[in-house]
Amino acid sequence: MAMAFSWNFSFLLDGSGKILDVQGNCVQAFGATGQEMIGRSLLPHIAPAERAHFRRFLAQLDSPSAIRQSILHIRSGLRTNHACLLQASVGSEPGTYHINLTDQAVELAEAGKLADLPAPIPRVTVDELEQLIEMAISELPDHQVPPLDLTVIEIGGLIDHTAIADKDESLPGHLQQRIEQSLIVDAFDDVVCLIDEGIYVLLHEEAEPVADIAADLHRAAQDLGISDKLLDLKQRTVKLGVRPSRARLRALVDEALLLRAGAGRNITTPTRRFAPLLWSGVAAALVMLVAVGLMFMV
Repeated sequence: MAMAFSWNFSFLLDGSGKILDVQGNCVQAFGATGQEMIGRSLLPHIAPAERAHFRRFLAQLDSPSAIRQSILHIRSGLRTNHACLLQASVGSEPGTYHINLTDQAVELAEAGKLADLPAPIPRVTVDELEQLIEMAISELPDHQVPPLDLTVIEIGGLIDHTAIADKDESLPGHLQQRIEQSLIVDAFDDVVCLIDEGIYVLLHEEAEPVADIAADLHRAAQDLGISDKLLDLKQRTVKLGVRPSRARLRALVDEALLLRAGAGRNITTPTRRFAPLLWSGVAAALVMLVAVGLMFMV
């Protein structure tokens, strides 16, 4: 369906796709003002089939050899997809990106496709991870959403790659590339994210056994001559089910990441971050209760 207005927008985004600034007639295109869109993610306004690839497009923009032009299908407020020419550049602040969308897509239909980008797995926060999971399942009909698992994968050899680098300085980089290639194959809707160095979170179908994922990672390491001991693979899984509520999803993501504590890793979920303050408050309350009790006894 042809639109009566011109598609000409300029977005300033962070690495997760959150809108930091926008210029253009957003009301006609997206049903919201530019001010209302600031702080939201651009991803829901991208055709569902291209969202995962757009995340990878953003992730590769810091590379000197980055692809900076492609075709992107934007979903309008009328829920129709409109082909736009995407042109990107790095923003003035680290981790920010300028994205320009124009109507020139028809003339430049051969500019490239997002699906073919050799981009790295995105590094995300816990909040961004939840948002990506929600979007991965939100637009599928209930009967098309498979039971899903969320698996936290720790590669000890990448968290501390000293032993691997001692064999060959290039090995950690090659291992990371092979690990990420394997995980992308197993990911549901391409949702596989880097939380910290060597620590990945993978959304996958329940039918994809964790043992099979582990076997793929071990084979990738063995191809590079890296032993299972040096790989130091740990995996922990929680069951998301078919379509968890937002509160349930937050609890399950936190649970999955908190499981890392069993391996002695530092974690940065809100629960763990504010735990010292919580316990300090509890301790202070106990001291006051004891003091009041002693006063009454006297």
